[in-house]
Amino acid sequence: MAKMGRPTKYTDDVGEIVFDLMDEGLSVVQVARKLNIARSTLYKWAEENEDFSDIFTRAREAAEAALEYKFNEWMLDKNVNQSLIKLYFSNRFSWSENDAAAEDQAAPKSIQVEVVDARQSH
Repeated sequence: MAKMGRPTKYTDDVGEIVFDLMDEGLSVVQVARKLNIARSTLYKWAEENEDFSDIFTRAREAAEAALEYKFNEWMLDKNVNQSLIKLYFSNRFSWSENDAAAEDQAAPKSIQVEVVDARQSH
C-alpha cells in the first residue's frame, strides 16, 4: 500500500544546507523556519536517513562551536549582558556550572567543634 500524505521535501542536498545554516550558529528551530518545515520534520528525517542523521548531529555540534567562538568575543565585551549569555547557553545547549565541584573544593565536608571551658584545669 502506498504511503499517503504530503510528499517529503527531503532531498540529498538538504543535509548540506542544514549543516551550512547551523555552522553559522542557527538553531534547529531557525533552520526549520528557513526551510519552511516543522522542527519535528528535521528529527524525523534524521530517524529515517542514516546519512542525514550523521550530518544533523555534526551540524548541531557545529552550531554550538560557532556560538562558542562568539562567546569568546563576548566575554571580553563590557557591553554584553553576561547573565543573558549564560542563560542562553544553558537553555540552548544544556550548559551548566559545576557548582558541586566548586563547593567540594571551597568548603569542608564537616566541621568538628570542641567546646572548652576555660575555668576548668586540664
